[in-house]
Amino acid sequence: MSIEEIEKEILALKASRLNILTGGQEYKLNNRSTVRPDLVEINKQINKLELRLEIAKNGLQSSDIVFSL
Repeated sequence: MSIEEIEKEILALKASRLNILTGGQEYKLNNRSTVRPDLVEINKQINKLELRLEIAKNGLQSSDIVFSL
């Protein structure tokens, strides 16, 4: 996945998050209803993609990153 693709996906996820925050997670139109994805899952995906973006921009490999708990 290229840097541009990662950035586009982050923007799309952030737009989805904003839709949930401003319009709710479920909505109805006529006799149809739609449930948007879970906000927690969207935030997890944003965090993962932001990390991938940072790695891609800095030319790091996943083996170069140390996670601490």
